[in-house]
Amino acid sequence: MATEPEKRRPAVRAPAVSLVLGLMAALVPKCPLCLVAYLPVLGVTVGAAGALSAMLRPAGFAVAALSLGFIGVRHMRKRTSIRRARQRTT
Repeated sequence: MATEPEKRRPAVRAPAVSLVLGLMAALVPKCPLCLVAYLPVLGVTVGAAGALSAMLRPAGFAVAALSLGFIGVRHMRKRTSIRRARQRTT
């Protein structure tokens, strides 16, 4: 009896995570003038702006680290699947 090839589940989470991280990176203000423009739209007062400005840089680093980590994980998974496929053929 011939065995059926492995059925792979479609990777649904990968595009969703990429989309969320990309939107976060696009919406985070990158310059001081952009930050000044965002604050009134979000309803933030001048007093709260001082506290938020201290968190802006770490938030940017966190978004960048998450994006790079996600890309690294996808790359490593692709490499291991290619290696497994090569081992099966030899």
